[in-house]
Amino acid sequence: MTLLLTRSRITELLDPDTVMTGLRAGFLAAGTDVRPLRVRTDLPGPGTATALLPGVIDRIPAYTVKVNAKSPDATPALRGLRGLGRPLGRPSPCPSRFS
Repeated sequence: MTLLLTRSRITELLDPDTVMTGLRAGFLAAGTDVRPLRVRTDLPGPGTATALLPGVIDRIPAYTVKVNAKSPDATPALRGLRGLGRPLGRPSPCPSRFS
């Protein structure tokens, strides 16, 4: 299932201080056994696309994929999205939270 959340919906669901604490812990955590990949390619016309995958933290049953497109002629010049997933076969830790 794909779930698209708007900025206002995310703000309703998450406490910024709690998110920052988790992000800080993730950046300071020891590495995992999963080797991250950075894939970059040129786009038709001026610009590049980059994918960073997977983003993982030990003991958290989820991963992220970050995709950015950089176009020097656009405003803003950098646009991106983040996808949050969980390994197949694992139940959602909060199945009804986002309904």
